Amino acid sequence: MRFLEFNGLRDLPDPVPVADLLARGIFPVPLDRNAEVLSPETSIVTNGWLRPRLWSGRPVLPVEWQDGRWVALGRKPKDADVAE
Repeated sequence: MRFLEFNGLRDLPDPVPVADLLARGIFPVPLDRNAEVLSPETSIVTNGWLRPRLWSGRPVLPVEWQDGRWVALGRKPKDADVAE
């Protein structure tokens, strides 16, 4: 399942506050051995590409700690990466 237009997904800012994701029913999940619960004030960098996944029947945004900030996993494919 793809979440292209899910609850105003494309209208979210970058970085996006966790509170905005939760308000739209998207649950950010840190993928880390020492994972923590993210506060609503925490910002997540999306690099303009926010793609939740369907895990256990709900939209989840996997994130990881990179260079001192939370970053959404996944990236926008480059034209060269897209098979024709």
